[in-house]
Amino acid sequence: MKDSVFAQSTDSLDVFSQLVETPDDFLGMLAYSLYKRHKIEWLQAHPQDNHQAFKKVACTPQQIGMYRSQAEQMAKNFIDITLEALGEEMRGTIMTNEVMTRMNQIEPNLSGKIDQLKPPFYKVIGNHFLGGVCSAIVAVTIFGFFTLYSKFQNDGGLEGMFKGDNQQTASVETEPRPAVPPLEAKK
Repeated sequence: MKDSVFAQSTDSLDVFSQLVETPDDFLGMLAYSLYKRHKIEWLQAHPQDNHQAFKKVACTPQQIGMYRSQAEQMAKNFIDITLEALGEEMRGTIMTNEVMTRMNQIEPNLSGKIDQLKPPFYKVIGNHFLGGVCSAIVAVTIFGFFTLYSKFQNDGGLEGMFKGDNQQTASVETEPRPAVPPLEAKK
């Protein structure tokens, strides 16, 4: 029994040594994990078969090359995703640093120009005072308009105005008109 375990262990080490070339061979270790995953899937699908049948299929030079190329592709995908994320972060950092550098170069000139654009204190106070006066004028005008409108409505509004005109017209028509002497004919 010890011989068979040792024999399996030697075979397993043989696949490992075919896939992993040096102790630091990351792709080889990744390829070996792909081999192990394939082996577990195959054994679950074929529980009646022994390990030797799988090794005959999985340990061919073509299959070993496939494990290696799958490992390379997985590593490339991982690196691409990682670099893409880092690239976005680096672009943002570079842009921020560039903007800050430009702002620091411009800042001395910019602060002087900003100070020149600021109005003096007395003009600011004058503008606030003028704004207050204009607001008061608008408020008084609106108040006056509503007061006149309210008085107009209390006097009857448009209906009262028309009734007043009709009554004046009716009273004028009912009053006797003074007689106008006829024009005398010229002799």
